[in-house]
Amino acid sequence: MQNNRYPEITVLMPVFNAERYIGSAVASILNQTFMDFELLIVDDGSTDATMETLSRFDDSRIRIIKNEGNRGIVYSLNKGISLAQGKFIARMDADDISEPSRLMLQHRYLTNHPHVDLCGSGMILFDDEGIIGKVYYNLDWDTLKAETLFNSPFPHPGVMVRREVLLANPYRAEALHAEDYDLWSRLLRTHRGVNLPGFLLHYRISSDDITAKASKRIDERKRIISRIHQDNFAYLGYTPTVDALNIHYQLSSTEGIKRMELGDIKMEVLRDHFHELLNSVRNTGYCRAASFYSVCGKIYLKLLLYRGKDMGVWNFIVLLSSFQLWIGIGAAALLRASYFLRKVHQLTARG
Repeated sequence: MQNNRYPEITVLMPVFNAERYIGSAVASILNQTFMDFELLIVDDGSTDATMETLSRFDDSRIRIIKNEGNRGIVYSLNKGISLAQGKFIARMDADDISEPSRLMLQHRYLTNHPHVDLCGSGMILFDDEGIIGKVYYNLDWDTLKAETLFNSPFPHPGVMVRREVLLANPYRAEALHAEDYDLWSRLLRTHRGVNLPGFLLHYRISSDDITAKASKRIDERKRIISRIHQDNFAYLGYTPTVDALNIHYQLSSTEGIKRMELGDIKMEVLRDHFHELLNSVRNTGYCRAASFYSVCGKIYLKLLLYRGKDMGVWNFIVLLSSFQLWIGIGAAALLRASYFLRKVHQLTARG
Protein backbone atom coordinates (compact mmCIF):
# COMPACT_ATOMS: atom_id res chain seq x y z
CA MET A 1 0.00 0.00 0.00
CA GLN A 2 1.46 3.33 -1.01
CA ASN A 3 1.65 6.04 1.64
CA ASN A 4 0.57 8.92 -0.58
CA ARG A 5 -2.95 7.66 -1.26
CA TYR A 6 -5.72 5.63 0.27
CA PRO A 7 -5.90 1.88 -0.38
CA GLU A 8 -8.40 0.37 -2.77
CA ILE A 9 -9.81 -1.99 -0.14
CA THR A 10 -10.31 -1.95 3.61
CA VAL A 11 -10.55 -5.44 5.07
CA LEU A 12 -12.65 -4.93 8.20
CA MET A 13 -12.08 -7.48 10.96
CA PRO A 14 -13.74 -7.00 14.38
CA VAL A 15 -12.09 -9.16 17.05
CA PHE A 16 -12.79 -10.19 20.64
CA ASN A 17 -10.71 -12.79 22.47
CA ALA A 18 -9.67 -14.43 19.22
CA GLU A 19 -6.18 -15.63 20.20
CA ARG A 20 -6.75 -19.19 19.00
CA TYR A 21 -7.41 -18.51 15.32
CA ILE A 22 -6.65 -14.88 14.55
CA GLY A 23 -3.13 -15.65 13.37
CA SER A 24 -4.32 -17.82 10.49
CA ALA A 25 -7.13 -15.40 9.64
CA VAL A 26 -4.74 -12.44 9.39
CA ALA A 27 -2.20 -14.49 7.42
CA SER A 28 -4.87 -15.40 4.86
CA ILE A 29 -5.45 -11.69 4.23
CA LEU A 30 -1.79 -10.69 4.13
CA ASN A 31 -1.19 -13.46 1.57
CA GLN A 32 -3.80 -12.15 -0.87
CA THR A 33 -2.77 -11.85 -4.52
CA PHE A 34 -4.34 -8.35 -4.51
CA MET A 35 -2.12 -6.28 -2.26
CA ASP A 36 -3.53 -2.72 -2.32
CA PHE A 37 -5.49 -2.92 0.93
CA GLU A 38 -5.46 -2.08 4.61
CA LEU A 39 -6.43 -4.62 7.25
CA LEU A 40 -8.44 -2.63 9.79
CA ILE A 41 -8.77 -4.62 13.01
CA VAL A 42 -11.23 -3.33 15.62
CA ASP A 43 -10.40 -4.90 18.99
CA ASP A 44 -13.51 -4.99 21.16
CA GLY A 45 -11.80 -5.15 24.54
CA SER A 46 -10.01 -8.49 24.24
CA THR A 47 -8.63 -9.87 27.51
CA ASP A 48 -6.69 -12.83 26.10
CA ALA A 49 -3.53 -12.93 23.97
CA THR A 50 -5.17 -11.53 20.83
CA MET A 51 -3.08 -8.36 20.82
CA GLU A 52 0.10 -10.31 21.53
CA THR A 53 -0.58 -12.50 18.51
CA LEU A 54 -1.21 -9.46 16.32
CA SER A 55 2.03 -7.84 17.46
CA ARG A 56 3.97 -10.62 15.72
CA PHE A 57 2.85 -9.38 12.30
CA ASP A 58 5.20 -6.75 10.92
CA ASP A 59 3.13 -5.38 8.06
CA SER A 60 2.33 -1.70 7.45
CA ARG A 61 -1.05 -2.63 5.97
CA ILE A 62 -2.35 -3.62 9.42
CA ARG A 63 -4.16 -0.88 11.36
CA ILE A 64 -5.51 -1.65 14.83
CA ILE A 65 -8.25 0.32 16.58
CA LYS A 66 -9.18 -0.43 20.20
CA ASN A 67 -12.60 0.09 21.72
CA GLU A 68 -12.94 1.34 25.27
CA GLY A 69 -14.24 -1.86 26.76
CA ASN A 70 -16.47 -4.46 25.13
CA ARG A 71 -18.98 -2.54 22.96
CA GLY A 72 -20.29 -5.38 20.81
CA ILE A 73 -20.15 -6.46 17.19
CA VAL A 74 -22.54 -3.84 15.76
CA TYR A 75 -20.67 -0.95 17.38
CA SER A 76 -17.33 -2.36 16.23
CA LEU A 77 -18.52 -2.82 12.65
CA ASN A 78 -19.97 0.68 12.38
CA LYS A 79 -16.85 2.18 13.94
CA GLY A 80 -14.68 0.32 11.45
CA ILE A 81 -16.82 1.49 8.54
CA SER A 82 -16.50 5.11 9.67
CA LEU A 83 -12.69 4.79 9.85
CA ALA A 84 -12.19 2.76 6.67
CA GLN A 85 -10.03 4.37 4.00
CA GLY A 86 -10.66 2.00 1.09
CA LYS A 87 -13.13 2.46 -1.74
CA PHE A 88 -14.41 -1.01 -0.93
CA ILE A 89 -14.91 -2.73 2.43
CA ALA A 90 -14.32 -6.48 2.62
CA ARG A 91 -15.68 -8.15 5.74
CA MET A 92 -13.61 -10.75 7.50
CA ASP A 93 -13.93 -12.58 10.82
CA ALA A 94 -11.08 -13.44 13.15
CA ASP A 95 -11.51 -17.21 12.88
CA ASP A 96 -12.12 -17.68 9.14
CA ILE A 97 -9.82 -18.11 6.14
CA SER A 98 -9.99 -16.21 2.85
CA GLU A 99 -8.81 -17.81 -0.38
CA PRO A 100 -5.71 -16.02 -1.78
CA SER A 101 -7.66 -14.77 -4.80
CA ARG A 102 -10.68 -13.51 -2.86
CA LEU A 103 -9.92 -9.77 -2.83
CA MET A 104 -8.69 -9.80 -6.42
CA LEU A 105 -11.80 -11.50 -7.78
CA GLN A 106 -14.29 -9.42 -5.82
CA HIS A 107 -12.47 -6.15 -6.54
CA ARG A 108 -12.26 -6.96 -10.24
CA TYR A 109 -15.95 -7.76 -10.43
CA LEU A 110 -17.08 -4.60 -8.62
CA THR A 111 -14.68 -2.45 -10.65
CA ASN A 112 -15.93 -3.92 -13.94
CA HIS A 113 -19.59 -3.69 -12.86
CA PRO A 114 -20.06 -0.20 -11.36
CA HIS A 115 -23.83 -0.76 -11.04
CA VAL A 116 -23.21 -3.58 -8.53
CA ASP A 117 -22.56 -2.62 -4.89
CA LEU A 118 -22.20 -5.96 -3.06
CA CYS A 119 -20.22 -9.05 -3.99
CA GLY A 120 -20.03 -12.34 -2.08
CA SER A 121 -19.37 -15.97 -2.97
CA GLY A 122 -19.98 -19.51 -1.82
CA MET A 123 -18.20 -20.76 1.28
CA ILE A 124 -16.61 -23.91 2.63
CA LEU A 125 -17.53 -24.98 6.16
CA PHE A 126 -14.73 -26.45 8.27
CA ASP A 127 -13.75 -27.23 11.82
CA ASP A 128 -10.58 -28.39 13.54
CA GLU A 129 -10.95 -31.80 11.90
CA GLY A 130 -11.28 -30.53 8.31
CA ILE A 131 -13.93 -29.65 5.72
CA ILE A 132 -17.48 -30.53 6.74
CA GLY A 133 -19.56 -29.01 3.94
CA LYS A 134 -20.14 -26.31 1.34
CA VAL A 135 -22.72 -23.55 0.99
CA TYR A 136 -23.83 -22.75 -2.56
CA TYR A 137 -25.24 -19.23 -2.34
CA ASN A 138 -27.51 -17.97 -5.10
CA LEU A 139 -25.74 -15.80 -7.68
CA ASP A 140 -27.91 -13.11 -9.29
CA TRP A 141 -29.48 -10.03 -7.71
CA ASP A 142 -33.07 -10.99 -8.44
CA THR A 143 -32.77 -14.39 -6.76
CA LEU A 144 -30.84 -12.87 -3.85
CA LYS A 145 -33.73 -10.46 -3.31
CA ALA A 146 -36.13 -13.40 -3.22
CA GLU A 147 -33.79 -15.16 -0.77
CA THR A 148 -33.87 -12.21 1.64
CA LEU A 149 -37.57 -12.84 2.19
CA PHE A 150 -36.43 -15.94 4.10
CA ASN A 151 -32.81 -15.66 5.21
CA SER A 152 -29.41 -14.10 4.61
CA PRO A 153 -28.27 -14.41 0.96
CA PHE A 154 -24.57 -13.70 1.60
CA PRO A 155 -21.75 -15.10 3.74
CA HIS A 156 -21.32 -12.14 6.09
CA PRO A 157 -17.53 -12.42 6.56
CA GLY A 158 -17.07 -13.06 2.84
CA VAL A 159 -18.73 -9.97 1.34
CA MET A 160 -17.18 -6.90 -0.30
CA VAL A 161 -19.28 -3.71 -0.39
CA ARG A 162 -18.69 -0.20 -1.66
CA ARG A 163 -17.75 1.99 1.30
CA GLU A 164 -20.24 4.77 0.54
CA VAL A 165 -23.09 2.24 0.61
CA LEU A 166 -22.20 1.07 4.12
CA LEU A 167 -21.66 4.63 5.33
CA ALA A 168 -25.20 5.47 4.25
CA ASN A 169 -26.65 2.22 5.61
CA PRO A 170 -25.06 1.29 8.95
CA TYR A 171 -25.71 -1.88 10.92
CA ARG A 172 -28.60 -1.59 13.39
CA ALA A 173 -28.14 -2.47 17.06
CA GLU A 174 -31.74 -3.66 17.34
CA ALA A 175 -30.91 -6.46 14.89
CA LEU A 176 -28.06 -7.88 17.01
CA HIS A 177 -27.41 -11.59 16.25
CA ALA A 178 -28.93 -11.07 12.78
CA GLU A 179 -27.37 -7.71 11.92
CA ASP A 180 -26.09 -8.96 8.59
CA TYR A 181 -29.46 -10.35 7.49
CA ASP A 182 -31.11 -7.08 8.45
CA LEU A 183 -28.54 -5.11 6.44
CA TRP A 184 -28.81 -7.23 3.29
CA SER A 185 -32.62 -7.10 3.45
CA ARG A 186 -32.51 -3.31 3.41
CA LEU A 187 -29.69 -2.91 0.91
CA LEU A 188 -30.88 -5.31 -1.78
CA ARG A 189 -34.14 -3.42 -2.22
CA THR A 190 -32.23 -0.65 -4.01
CA HIS A 191 -28.61 -1.83 -4.38
CA ARG A 192 -27.53 -4.60 -6.73
CA GLY A 193 -25.64 -7.54 -5.28
CA VAL A 194 -24.18 -10.79 -6.60
CA ASN A 195 -22.35 -13.88 -5.40
CA LEU A 196 -19.47 -15.19 -7.48
CA PRO A 197 -19.74 -18.92 -8.33
CA GLY A 198 -16.79 -20.09 -6.27
CA PHE A 199 -15.74 -20.75 -2.68
CA LEU A 200 -13.67 -17.74 -1.62
CA LEU A 201 -14.25 -18.08 2.13
CA HIS A 202 -13.56 -20.92 4.55
CA TYR A 203 -16.02 -20.45 7.41
CA ARG A 204 -15.03 -22.01 10.71
CA ILE A 205 -17.64 -23.88 12.74
CA SER A 206 -16.57 -23.80 16.37
CA SER A 207 -17.90 -23.38 19.88
CA ASP A 208 -16.60 -19.82 19.80
CA ASP A 209 -18.66 -18.84 16.76
CA ILE A 210 -20.97 -15.87 17.35
CA THR A 211 -23.90 -17.55 15.64
CA ALA A 212 -23.39 -20.67 17.77
CA LYS A 213 -23.56 -18.52 20.89
CA ALA A 214 -26.66 -16.78 19.57
CA SER A 215 -28.39 -20.15 19.08
CA LYS A 216 -28.47 -20.50 22.87
CA ARG A 217 -30.89 -17.54 22.86
CA ILE A 218 -33.41 -19.14 20.53
CA ASP A 219 -36.37 -17.00 21.61
CA GLU A 220 -34.42 -13.77 21.20
CA ARG A 221 -33.10 -14.79 17.81
CA LYS A 222 -36.59 -15.81 16.66
CA ARG A 223 -37.94 -12.43 17.73
CA ILE A 224 -35.26 -10.55 15.79
CA ILE A 225 -35.49 -12.63 12.61
CA SER A 226 -39.29 -12.62 12.68
CA ARG A 227 -39.19 -8.83 12.91
CA ILE A 228 -36.93 -8.71 9.85
CA HIS A 229 -39.40 -10.99 8.06
CA GLN A 230 -42.25 -8.66 9.03
CA ASP A 231 -40.28 -5.62 7.82
CA ASN A 232 -39.74 -7.36 4.48
CA PHE A 233 -43.43 -8.25 4.23
CA ALA A 234 -44.46 -4.69 5.14
CA TYR A 235 -42.22 -3.41 2.34
CA LEU A 236 -44.28 -5.60 -0.01
CA GLY A 237 -47.58 -4.53 1.54
CA TYR A 238 -48.29 -8.02 2.87
CA THR A 239 -49.54 -8.94 6.36
CA PRO A 240 -49.29 -12.69 7.09
CA THR A 241 -51.31 -14.57 9.69
CA VAL A 242 -49.65 -15.58 12.96
CA ASP A 243 -49.55 -19.21 11.81
CA ALA A 244 -47.99 -18.23 8.50
CA LEU A 245 -45.37 -16.06 10.20
CA ASN A 246 -44.39 -18.88 12.57
CA ILE A 247 -44.09 -21.41 9.74
CA HIS A 248 -42.13 -18.89 7.67
CA TYR A 249 -39.60 -18.51 10.48
CA GLN A 250 -39.17 -22.27 10.81
CA LEU A 251 -38.68 -22.66 7.07
CA SER A 252 -36.12 -19.85 6.90
CA SER A 253 -33.23 -22.14 7.85
CA THR A 254 -32.26 -25.76 7.38
CA GLU A 255 -31.95 -26.20 11.15
CA GLY A 256 -35.43 -24.75 11.60
CA ILE A 257 -36.83 -27.29 9.15
CA LYS A 258 -35.05 -30.12 10.96
CA ARG A 259 -36.48 -28.95 14.32
CA MET A 260 -40.08 -28.64 13.11
CA GLU A 261 -42.58 -30.69 15.07
CA LEU A 262 -44.82 -33.04 13.12
CA GLY A 263 -47.89 -30.94 13.90
CA ASP A 264 -46.20 -27.76 12.67
CA ILE A 265 -46.21 -28.86 9.03
CA LYS A 266 -49.45 -27.40 7.66
CA MET A 267 -49.20 -27.56 3.90
CA GLU A 268 -52.45 -25.64 3.35
CA VAL A 269 -51.25 -22.71 5.47
CA LEU A 270 -47.85 -22.84 3.79
CA ARG A 271 -49.35 -22.99 0.30
CA ASP A 272 -51.71 -20.05 0.98
CA HIS A 273 -48.89 -18.04 2.55
CA PHE A 274 -46.57 -18.54 -0.41
CA HIS A 275 -49.44 -17.67 -2.78
CA GLU A 276 -50.15 -14.36 -1.00
CA LEU A 277 -46.46 -13.57 -0.80
CA LEU A 278 -46.07 -14.25 -4.52
CA ASN A 279 -48.96 -11.89 -5.29
CA SER A 280 -47.24 -9.16 -3.28
CA VAL A 281 -43.96 -9.81 -5.08
CA ARG A 282 -45.72 -9.52 -8.44
CA ASN A 283 -47.72 -6.42 -7.52
CA THR A 284 -44.66 -4.53 -6.30
CA GLY A 285 -42.24 -5.82 -8.94
CA TYR A 286 -39.87 -6.75 -6.11
CA CYS A 287 -38.41 -9.71 -8.02
CA ARG A 288 -39.34 -12.07 -10.83
CA ALA A 289 -41.85 -14.80 -10.08
CA ALA A 290 -39.32 -17.35 -11.36
CA SER A 291 -36.80 -16.24 -8.72
CA PHE A 292 -39.42 -16.54 -5.99
CA TYR A 293 -40.43 -19.99 -7.24
CA SER A 294 -36.82 -21.21 -7.23
CA VAL A 295 -36.28 -20.11 -3.61
CA CYS A 296 -39.60 -21.58 -2.44
CA GLY A 297 -38.89 -24.74 -4.40
CA LYS A 298 -35.61 -25.30 -2.59
CA ILE A 299 -37.46 -24.93 0.71
CA TYR A 300 -39.92 -27.58 -0.46
CA LEU A 301 -36.96 -29.77 -1.39
CA LYS A 302 -35.52 -29.44 2.12
CA LEU A 303 -38.92 -30.29 3.59
CA LEU A 304 -39.02 -33.41 1.46
CA LEU A 305 -35.47 -34.45 2.33
CA TYR A 306 -35.55 -33.76 6.06
CA ARG A 307 -39.21 -34.14 7.07
CA GLY A 308 -40.90 -36.07 4.29
CA LYS A 309 -41.34 -39.20 6.40
CA ASP A 310 -42.98 -37.19 9.21
CA MET A 311 -45.57 -35.12 7.35
CA GLY A 312 -48.16 -37.77 6.56
CA VAL A 313 -49.31 -39.24 3.26
CA TRP A 314 -51.56 -36.34 2.20
CA ASN A 315 -49.01 -33.61 2.91
CA PHE A 316 -46.35 -35.71 1.21
CA ILE A 317 -48.50 -36.03 -1.93
CA VAL A 318 -49.30 -32.29 -1.92
CA LEU A 319 -45.61 -31.47 -1.62
CA LEU A 320 -44.49 -33.97 -4.24
CA SER A 321 -47.07 -32.71 -6.75
CA SER A 322 -46.09 -29.05 -6.28
CA PHE A 323 -44.47 -27.56 -9.38
CA GLN A 324 -42.44 -25.26 -7.09
CA LEU A 325 -40.66 -28.35 -5.77
CA TRP A 326 -39.50 -29.32 -9.24
CA ILE A 327 -38.47 -25.75 -10.04
CA GLY A 328 -36.44 -25.81 -6.82
CA ILE A 329 -34.77 -29.08 -7.78
CA GLY A 330 -33.86 -27.65 -11.17
CA ALA A 331 -32.60 -24.39 -9.65
CA ALA A 332 -30.43 -26.25 -7.13
CA ALA A 333 -28.93 -28.38 -9.91
CA LEU A 334 -28.20 -25.35 -12.10
CA LEU A 335 -26.63 -23.51 -9.17
CA ARG A 336 -24.24 -26.35 -8.42
CA ALA A 337 -23.44 -26.63 -12.11
CA SER A 338 -22.47 -22.94 -12.15
CA TYR A 339 -20.02 -23.48 -9.30
CA PHE A 340 -18.65 -26.61 -10.98
CA LEU A 341 -18.16 -24.89 -14.34
CA ARG A 342 -16.33 -22.04 -12.62
CA LYS A 343 -13.97 -24.59 -11.07
CA VAL A 344 -13.45 -26.31 -14.43
CA HIS A 345 -12.67 -22.94 -16.02
CA GLN A 346 -10.09 -22.18 -13.32
CA LEU A 347 -8.40 -25.55 -13.76
CA THR A 348 -8.36 -25.14 -17.55
CA ALA A 349 -6.88 -21.65 -17.27
CA ARG A 350 -4.10 -22.93 -15.02
CA GLY A 351 -3.35 -25.72 -17.47
